[in-house]
Amino acid sequence: VKEFMIGEDFFFNASAPYFPSKKSLSLINKTKDYLYSIFQLDKSEFDLFFHSGTTEATNLILKGYGLSKENQNKSIFFSKLDHPCALAQFEFLTEQGHSCDWLEEDQKTGHIKEIPAKANLCHFTWVNNESGMINDLSLLNQASSDCLIYIDGTQAIGKIESQFELNPRGDVYSFSAHKFGGMKGVGWSFVKKELPILRLMEGGGQFSFRSGTLNTLGIYSIYLALKEVEQNQMRIEQCRNTRNFVAKMLLENFSSMSILNINEKRNCNTILMAHEKVNSDILVTSLDLAGFQVSSGSACSSGSNKGNDWVNKVYGEGLGKKTIRLSLNPGIHFENKELLFSKLAEVFKRFD
Repeated sequence: VKEFMIGEDFFFNASAPYFPSKKSLSLINKTKDYLYSIFQLDKSEFDLFFHSGTTEATNLILKGYGLSKENQNKSIFFSKLDHPCALAQFEFLTEQGHSCDWLEEDQKTGHIKEIPAKANLCHFTWVNNESGMINDLSLLNQASSDCLIYIDGTQAIGKIESQFELNPRGDVYSFSAHKFGGMKGVGWSFVKKELPILRLMEGGGQFSFRSGTLNTLGIYSIYLALKEVEQNQMRIEQCRNTRNFVAKMLLENFSSMSILNINEKRNCNTILMAHEKVNSDILVTSLDLAGFQVSSGSACSSGSNKGNDWVNKVYGEGLGKKTIRLSLNPGIHFENKELLFSKLAEVFKRFD
């Protein structure tokens, strides 16, 4: 991605009739074709549109559904553990007269148990952004035929083996490029054709759900980064082995440390840990000074001091303020596991 950014110039608008614009358009079409191919989706069944990331897509699709004249007093379900951009739609859609409720989840793990038969719309998080917990896409088959299912796939790419295996029962899948090495501020969604969703961003008609000048460099970075993910799928197992080693060593060497999701089905790179003696803000600062960029909750919840929201909801208020999330680079080498642990241990031993 970096090499392409430095070496190429794609200033011209891909929608313009000029010859240089056609070069930009060719890269966008190349990316579109690759996305349909790698995810094995049919262009005749699914539209694809680019956007700034899953937060924008969630707003466009869910608000568009709620504001459509075709959809009145609908039954809409969310998870209490969804990303803040989804939880904000719960409130908005309720204000529009829809009946919003919570999906039933396993109280110990946070996994979604089922999709209610009465649901008209369901927001479904494939991989949780704070805990890394994986919800099985086979659950989508439980939904009634008239239920629109929106899947947040942001945390799946590059982090789980089934990353390219979409359940065709899903109606909308949204992704963000920066989660797997692409540029920030760009993503895409697959959307089944003819859904009852109001278009909120009208303009030049570049795509059905979102008009606006196309971000050629950002869009092509999706192709470049995703191609690398496809060619290096063994990294997932390598990252998981490194994560498991570090988690095991932390538990064995620090009595005040607990790993909250250690035995559950989760992505390859997330370690969710709690320290019974120290609040997360102190740990985040101490690790930052040691060269580790960790978080206490969702990195997208800027300015929040509640701690880890997933932990607060699953384990109860309070523990979230003692929890940090370590997200390993999926490209990490297993031979660096001892070095990684030793560097972390230098920080944690001050508090144990």
